[in-house]
Amino acid sequence: MGEAKRKQEQVAAVTDAEWFAQLVEVANKEMDGHFTIMKFTTNWRVCFGTVEWREDIDQMPVGRTFAEAAQKALAKPEWIGADVKGIS
Repeated sequence: MGEAKRKQEQVAAVTDAEWFAQLVEVANKEMDGHFTIMKFTTNWRVCFGTVEWREDIDQMPVGRTFAEAAQKALAKPEWIGADVKGIS
């Protein structure tokens, strides 16, 4: 089994509710409770902080599923929305 396939199966083994709970935990500990989830026609985007600009959306971790986007956001929690970073 290839590494990519194994990772997909690991992501699929975690429920959306479990990914959400992990996001809440990190957001509460590190980001004053702020995180953003967006669903579009063909993908999901998840990040910590609150997104204000279209450019922020373009930079958010992205996935074909909520689980995929959540996993990417949790792997790189340093990417956060502009208001938490203090950028306007």
